[in-house]
Amino acid sequence: MIFDPAKAWEFELRRKRAGHLFSKHRFLSAQFAAYLEDGLWLRLATQANAMGARLAEGLARVDSVTQKHPVQANMMFPEWEAGIHARLKAAGAEYYAWDLPEGREGARLVTSWSTTDADVDGFLRAFERDG
Repeated sequence: MIFDPAKAWEFELRRKRAGHLFSKHRFLSAQFAAYLEDGLWLRLATQANAMGARLAEGLARVDSVTQKHPVQANMMFPEWEAGIHARLKAAGAEYYAWDLPEGREGARLVTSWSTTDADVDGFLRAFERDG
């Protein structure tokens, strides 16, 4: 509840600009209806998780890689030796990277419904390429 009329009016304007009106919910509802219909959401999630498992299995075969946390879905947090980021980025890989102490690098890797076997294989090839 907003008791200051000036702030209440500003809130109303912001709510309208953001599309948070009941009349606009039909746009959201149409998207959710398509997403839920015929198990589309489950097929998309299954693909993302399968690609996550494929990537995690491939990274597990690389000696310099350690996983910060167990991989349970389509997101992982591996760490590896310094210098790998440059090779992966040069190969076109996109991910959230960070530098760690003691000559290590880390990343947040996420696979999606649109990730393919070729995407995962290309990432792993670039990762394992000799510098």
